[in-house]
Amino acid sequence: MTDRAEAFRVAVLAGEPGETRIVVHGELDSGQAQELAGAYSQAVKRAELESAAGRQQRSPARVLLDLEGVSFIDSGGMRTLIAIQREAESQGVQLTVLAPPEPVTHVLHLTGLAERVNLVSEGEMTSREPDFLERVEFEFEASDSAPSRARAAIRESLAPVVSDVLLANIVLMTSELVTNGVVHSAGGVNVGLRLTTFPDAVRVEVDDPGAGFDPLATTMSTDELPAPDMGGRGLFVVDRCSTRWGTRRADTDRGRRFSVWFELETEAA
Repeated sequence: MTDRAEAFRVAVLAGEPGETRIVVHGELDSGQAQELAGAYSQAVKRAELESAAGRQQRSPARVLLDLEGVSFIDSGGMRTLIAIQREAESQGVQLTVLAPPEPVTHVLHLTGLAERVNLVSEGEMTSREPDFLERVEFEFEASDSAPSRARAAIRESLAPVVSDVLLANIVLMTSELVTNGVVHSAGGVNVGLRLTTFPDAVRVEVDDPGAGFDPLATTMSTDELPAPDMGGRGLFVVDRCSTRWGTRRADTDRGRRFSVWFELETEAA
């Protein structure tokens, strides 16, 4: 039998640029209220630091509460969500709640909670990125040549605008993510690459049609570095070398895609 404490997990992660994401998995009941409330407080502090720095200056703190992995919510959990919504309103925090699976969302609508919080589906999520300087997109066949082609595309796009050291880091992380995308692509479906440059940062996003992974399980110490035949080293590299990184799922014109993105800060122009 699965231990009850292991059934519920919550983590505060980087979200989209300028946003902090609270990822919740398992059953949300009154016994988990304090843990979720604590995660919200941590997320607000992190979001405030984000909004006060760099290109996010003067922007309100933004928090995304991701309930996609929640399988059950009782009345105690609902009260916690309402309390978090009220606290966000009083703090001037932009709180968005990503809806749980349909059966749980149905209950939230029956109880009226869905109308009391800013509840959205993944498909309704819109891009809230700040103004960017340039964005280019590539698509590679999911083959052994994809990582090298991705490296070439990044070098050609960024060599004129970033330092050699920064370029080397971006090329390495992009190559690792594209390699993962090739491994996890279903039926040879193409791997996507999006490169976005900002006045003070570079953002790379790699997507594939695979099932993805649980970002809560990816944080590891140096002592926990996977063995060479176990995989996972690519995410270890991204976690250690990027300024921030995260994941998302989205419905696109190429179908349902799982994306991993990272950012590296550059000197503002």
